[in-house]
Amino acid sequence: MRNKFLIIGILLLSVSCLNKNLDNSVNKDEQSKSNTLEQKDNFVDFLNLFRDIKPQKLHIYPLTRDENGDIKGYPFEGIRIDVNKFKYMDDENLFNNIQAYKDSSGNAYAIGKFEIDSNYIGLLFRVRSQYDETLIQLFLWDKKNKKIINGIDLADSFGDEGWYFNLESWIIEYKENGILKIVTRRKDSDLQEDETTAKISDTLKLYTFKKDKFQLKLRNLSDTTSYKLISWQ
Repeated sequence: MRNKFLIIGILLLSVSCLNKNLDNSVNKDEQSKSNTLEQKDNFVDFLNLFRDIKPQKLHIYPLTRDENGDIKGYPFEGIRIDVNKFKYMDDENLFNNIQAYKDSSGNAYAIGKFEIDSNYIGLLFRVRSQYDETLIQLFLWDKKNKKIINGIDLADSFGDEGWYFNLESWIIEYKENGILKIVTRRKDSDLQEDETTAKISDTLKLYTFKKDKFQLKLRNLSDTTSYKLISWQ
């Protein structure tokens, strides 16, 4: 009789352990599914901050404010990004003011997005420059690895002690199969020692998207007639 009770006890203990292991396995599977879903929703929510735009013939120029410091009618204002919620901007090599965005001493804004090819999406950001969020950058979103990679500066403007510059860009060719060409124009004014004359420099660059990066080529300065700077003083 004693052996019979012992066998029953062993069977009950075995069943209990089996149920516990099954419960743990189910909980782990559910947690894994939950983490995967959360990660998926996180990058989808991040990309949804960027409105869909039509890049063809787009002219990108720096932020301007009125006499009260307000932004009015500026098409590249964007939506503020909570970088503490979305970790896709943590690379300081790409976003060198990331700490300012985290402690709210500066801000980053999502402007818009467009398809480049089957591997990449173009993301337009407005981020902190020297004194204000005047810098507009274009970065590539890697669809497979779900991360931000190579980028270029498209627009900015600031100055200090007799020097100032203006950078603007034009998307001159675009097709949703990897064809993307961008012209940037930067003009600098540097007040000379006599404080009456200024040295002006003017540069045109052509960026062409190739595979996973932008190839750079200088353009003839005679082309500047086709690219008028809105913000040049």
